[in-house]
Amino acid sequence: MFTEGSPNWSGRENLHSVKSYGHPLGVTCADCGHCALVPLHKLGHLDGNMASIKSLKLVCQAYSSRNWKATLFARQHEVEAFAGRPR
Repeated sequence: MFTEGSPNWSGRENLHSVKSYGHPLGVTCADCGHCALVPLHKLGHLDGNMASIKSLKLVCQAYSSRNWKATLFARQHEVEAFAGRPR
């Protein structure tokens, strides 16, 4: 699992990276902590897309904030653990 701002986050992650991992994108509102999983098909064309993950125009449904942190998942059990977090 790679979360934006953590030591293992390089800052070079892009939309193609999301596709490469093959799991939904985890997003956490930096203002209220609300988290959600965004399925790959909702993110549009990802193959070869080198645009920054932060180029996505995501808005927290609970807080209406655009201030969010991304999480990439390397394994399915990480997705399941993230999905079990309070929303």
